[in-house]
Amino acid sequence: MNTFISEADNDIKKSPLDIIIIGASGGIGQYLVKAFSNKNRVIGTYLDGATADLVAGAEYFKVDVSNLEDVSNFFKSIGPSLTMPILIYAAGISLNNITPKITDQDWHDTIAVNLTGAMCCSREILPWMKKLAYGKLIFISSVLSRIAVPGTLAYSVTKAGLNAMAKVIAIENAANGITSNAIALGYFDIGIINAVPQAFLNNQVIPEIPLKRLGEPSNIVSTVNYIIDSDYLTGSVIDLNGGMFSV
Repeated sequence: MNTFISEADNDIKKSPLDIIIIGASGGIGQYLVKAFSNKNRVIGTYLDGATADLVAGAEYFKVDVSNLEDVSNFFKSIGPSLTMPILIYAAGISLNNITPKITDQDWHDTIAVNLTGAMCCSREILPWMKKLAYGKLIFISSVLSRIAVPGTLAYSVTKAGLNAMAKVIAIENAANGITSNAIALGYFDIGIINAVPQAFLNNQVIPEIPLKRLGEPSNIVSTVNYIIDSDYLTGSVIDLNGGMFSV
């Protein structure tokens, strides 16, 4: 039986990683920057947000992921310096409304940031990963790609698209030392959940979680580390949701 194990995989514990976090100024993205910046090179992108919250020691680039030229220029600037690239796509917006009330702009913006941006980042970094015979793509997806919640059509469609993207990229690049996976998050105590009224969380959201609590951001870091450490996990969608129903 033929197996492919890149030299980079064998050396993963010896060398610092190039962890590229798209959407590094958001709640989850910022947490990931802090978690990984001690021992690795961390490159983060942001568009808006307080620059005072940017983590010391990380490299930051202002990138509009919905702008194809912006994305291309970003990867052209960092590509030659990469040695062991890990791409985490954590950028995302949620412009919720029931289907008859979705505006063209809200639909366009959600697709552009959550899905098209992920495709463009993948398209730009994959040639560099292939050249290095090493790379890992990790897409931050959602439990809403698995279950139906009223008013979340655009967001849910984009997250389901990320799941499919992870699988297709995995198949296309399996022989190149590159893995591709998604993490479908449930409800976590970070990011956009902070805008949800506490009463709604207590009465509607938490009762639907079998573990009866929101996820901790450290659970996300542990799962990302698991993906990074595995040389055999690819084309998977990991459900990290406290036991919520998913199919």
